[in-house]
Amino acid sequence: MDKQYSNDDDVDLRQIYKFLNAFFKKLFRLILEILIFYRRRAIVILVLLVLGLVLGYFYDQSSGVYKRYYQEIILEPKYGSTQYLYEYIDNLKIKASNKEYDNSLGLDSIWMNNLHSITLEPVKILEDVIDQLYAKYEKQNFEVVVENFDNEEEESTYRNFYKFHKLIIELKGTTQTGTNIANGILNAINSNDYYLKYFNTIQDQARTDIEQSENSINFINQYLIKLNKTENENDNKVVVIADESKTITIASLLNQKEILLEKVKEMNEILNLHTAVLVKVSDTGIIKYKVELGKQAILLVPLILISVFSLISFLFYLYRQMIRFVRE
Repeated sequence: MDKQYSNDDDVDLRQIYKFLNAFFKKLFRLILEILIFYRRRAIVILVLLVLGLVLGYFYDQSSGVYKRYYQEIILEPKYGSTQYLYEYIDNLKIKASNKEYDNSLGLDSIWMNNLHSITLEPVKILEDVIDQLYAKYEKQNFEVVVENFDNEEEESTYRNFYKFHKLIIELKGTTQTGTNIANGILNAINSNDYYLKYFNTIQDQARTDIEQSENSINFINQYLIKLNKTENENDNKVVVIADESKTITIASLLNQKEILLEKVKEMNEILNLHTAVLVKVSDTGIIKYKVELGKQAILLVPLILISVFSLISFLFYLYRQMIRFVRE
């Protein structure tokens, strides 16, 4: 009985061996025939390869996907408008393809169709964050807050503390589009009713402070001139500008004048530098570059041509085999 099982196992193993041997012979023969096929047609394959590379190269050069334009603009949001600016850009990303939304912002839908991407990120200057933290926690364990500060923490945590922010606009083509989009964003934010009223209020207050400070400075100047002319004048006739409990001296008047001059300087900075809710600090202009992914055609076209040639040759081979089989 055991011998019979052993013989059966030997027969099964021989059959499996024969099957595998026949299978691999056919596989190797097929591979060899494919290699012979391409070797015999090497000139045709070489011509198709060169032709495909040339066509793919010119397609990549002329394709809009291959060319990109981008523009980087450094912005300085004023009057606490940083968060509003980020929310505005986030909404723009989501609704950029909505024609009605674009028109409501003063952005032409043709411009937005040409937009590839738009991003906003802070220009990370550590001193900006430290200054803001100091102003907020000066009397509340400022040192502890700074020690726990993590510069790599999520951007949104400290992004409102940064003074400057970079707007990056990437376009599919048409260089003027980037400038139009950037100007449209600036105009939309600067014309926001809330911030526009706040901006006008700050500007009006600055003008008023300058006028009052200059009047006080003129009064101090005139009073100092009078003191020089009438050194023996009774001290009771002196007009007190500072705290009434203190005696006015030339030194105190000069100190008060210096404070007023510094205030005028600050107010002039507001009038001259804070000219809008969102100020454009710098602009790279439109810069052209090429996308590496756009070079796919230079590889795909030769592959397609060779594949089509191989498929047609294979179909002719099958046709000849069928004719031979029918005749036999």
